[in-house]
Amino acid sequence: MSHDEDESRVVGGATDEAATDRPRVLVLYDSTQTFTNTVAEHLLCLGRLPGYAVHFCHARPDSTLPVPLAAFDCVIIHYSVRIAFELLSAADAWHVSGFKGLKCLFIQDEYDHTETARSWITRLGIHVVFTCVAPDRRDWIYPTSRFPDVTFVSNLTGYVPALLDALPPPRPLTERTTVIGYRGRELPYWYGRLAREKWTIGKHMRELCDARGIRTDIAWDEHARIYGDAWYEFLGSCRSTLGTESGSNVFDDEGLIRRAIQDDLRRTPSLSFEEVYTAHLEGVEQPGLMNQVSPKIFEAIALRTVLVLFEGEYSGVVTAGRHYLSLRKDFSNVDDVLAQLGDDQLVMEMTELAYQDVIASGRYSYAAFGTFVANTLTSELHTRRAILLSASTSHAAALAHAVKRRTMTTAPVRAVIQRASAVAPLRSPLPAPESTAEPGATSREAETVAPSIPDHVFAAPPRGAAHLVRRFLLPVWLVIPELVRSPLRPAVRAVLRVIDGLRA
Repeated sequence: MSHDEDESRVVGGATDEAATDRPRVLVLYDSTQTFTNTVAEHLLCLGRLPGYAVHFCHARPDSTLPVPLAAFDCVIIHYSVRIAFELLSAADAWHVSGFKGLKCLFIQDEYDHTETARSWITRLGIHVVFTCVAPDRRDWIYPTSRFPDVTFVSNLTGYVPALLDALPPPRPLTERTTVIGYRGRELPYWYGRLAREKWTIGKHMRELCDARGIRTDIAWDEHARIYGDAWYEFLGSCRSTLGTESGSNVFDDEGLIRRAIQDDLRRTPSLSFEEVYTAHLEGVEQPGLMNQVSPKIFEAIALRTVLVLFEGEYSGVVTAGRHYLSLRKDFSNVDDVLAQLGDDQLVMEMTELAYQDVIASGRYSYAAFGTFVANTLTSELHTRRAILLSASTSHAAALAHAVKRRTMTTAPVRAVIQRASAVAPLRSPLPAPESTAEPGATSREAETVAPSIPDHVFAAPPRGAAHLVRRFLLPVWLVIPELVRSPLRPAVRAVLRVIDGLRA
């Protein structure tokens, strides 16, 4: 990274100590993609791996590592460095391939250019892959015969956002005049029927509710997107929200399916989804490969907004009838669902059950995820100790110098987009006339087209007192056990409301 220190914002307030007796981990990530909350929180979690000293380094196609990798015990390539699109520089790839320590890869959107990603796993000599592919279908995508020495570990695309703890208390049902609120997107045809459901559920539910005179706020156009704290405000003002499983079950190994569909659409722009599906995707889409729970599910549960979801598994996180109202994909039970939405007692009981099981339990917190990742690294370092070398202490001075110059940091740098209109298309080697947005995007902002932001655009906007309190107290708050946090939460929220009032 070449941006100046005063033009960057480091999330989490970690120290700049380079020398440590803990195993050292280097996370290679694309700091231009941290404008979304989900990406930033995922990286922040990696920066707090218990028992490890973690450093971060910006990686793009033109970047080079500022210190020898021998200074580290483990290298993690984050999913923001999209290896399937060749976004790791040749220099960085050469150094990683020759690295003698533990090499890990977090990967998402695994349906895009899958063979390219597989080739990178082999070329870089990756030892551990954190994958979103369903465990019982993993061998379809990553055959054991091809990757006999690679450990594949299942994880979700995102977890319970830590910032939800600092939000005001949820609005009572009596103040939620919008029955159903939803923001979706009509994704490109080549992602198949699963991705299409994001648009289908919104379009048809809005039509059905309009016909019944039920108040909704449902949209899927780009101008209707909602960002930042405004999204939480919107979601918390609705009695319910819609949802589908995320991802795509069309694995396009070489990108040939996308190109063929794009060619057809250029020749005949009026082709419908069903026509394209019949011509290119029938028999190709394999249900169950990548069906994932979206982090928006966690957000709705935290805000006590009842979920109306298409039938699905949702990574086993939520259960139909207990945590959400199940909507059939042919909408044949829509009247039953709408009747249940009008039952205040049912809604309150369901949202409270969902909160206790999913949020309060801590099972899906980033803290729990960080512990899981740290345990995985420890196990792999122990198992592979015979073939892996420890980090060299001779490089400690170089590491300290890189941290001082901010070419390497001890917490991820947060890119800031102040307005939705600033969003620009993601740089990609393939043309995509309709949209380059991906169905596996893992937050409300990530469902917009990810921007390509120059490295120097990191200036943070002015913030009020409440923001500063949240920013500096959040790291302390996150290390407190949930059993202690739960009784303290009302008092903390009361303090934040007072500060917000003073700011106003």
